[in-house]
Amino acid sequence: MSGLYRTNNAMKEMSWRDVNRANWDERVKIHLAAESYNLGPLRSGRGELTPIEELEIGPVDGLRVLHLQCHFGRDTLALAQRGATVVGVDFSAPAITAARSLAAELGMAERAQFVESDLYQALQTVPGKFDLVFVNWGAINWLPDIRLWARIVADFLSPAAIGRKQEGIYEAKRAVEMLPISVGAYDGPSFVYNLAAVYALTSEANLAFDQLAIFAKTPGGIGYGELKLDAAWELLRKDPRFDKLLAELAPHD
Repeated sequence: MSGLYRTNNAMKEMSWRDVNRANWDERVKIHLAAESYNLGPLRSGRGELTPIEELEIGPVDGLRVLHLQCHFGRDTLALAQRGATVVGVDFSAPAITAARSLAAELGMAERAQFVESDLYQALQTVPGKFDLVFVNWGAINWLPDIRLWARIVADFLSPAAIGRKQEGIYEAKRAVEMLPISVGAYDGPSFVYNLAAVYALTSEANLAFDQLAIFAKTPGGIGYGELKLDAAWELLRKDPRFDKLLAELAPHD
């Protein structure tokens, strides 16, 4: 592991995790009553995701879905309402208690299960494989080890899900087409980044480098650290073009 999980100071690591968990424990009651977490649509049988999530996730009817960092399960249950069989995972005991209560209230306890577990222990606490692993927009910035997170997600995916190459490319391209950089200067570059990552992870190196070239020239685009450390680029690292791009992005005195 890297980051906080490699520290020799175990007390410091536990302190960080305890503080983060306490933070999310406290948020449960606040978010349950917050307008921004409006439960009205969910209770009406038509739970909603954010626009960017709606754009990316596609149909889930009949799929087995794992929702990591599910909080109190609002979006997990929205996916269940769309026909998925879902398992939500979160490290906050109050969040999981609230999620199970909400599932029971909606009569969805059989279709939606909730597991209290640290994300990095999920492979030991959640059995089986999944057609789709879902993580909400804005959730992974709380994690200390993104590479390990990516490996966990990959381990949970069924062989059939991993084999959906063309579908993944299509959805990533569609996102770029719907919000190009010329229209969305803030969010547009992130879609180019995602498309490059999809190409890289599906062994389409030439297409990945084409997108990275665009992103590298975009204000606020990919930086040296992202390119050097992000696990999405593992399959590109032996290509001379990767070293060239890395050198171009490297900080200079």
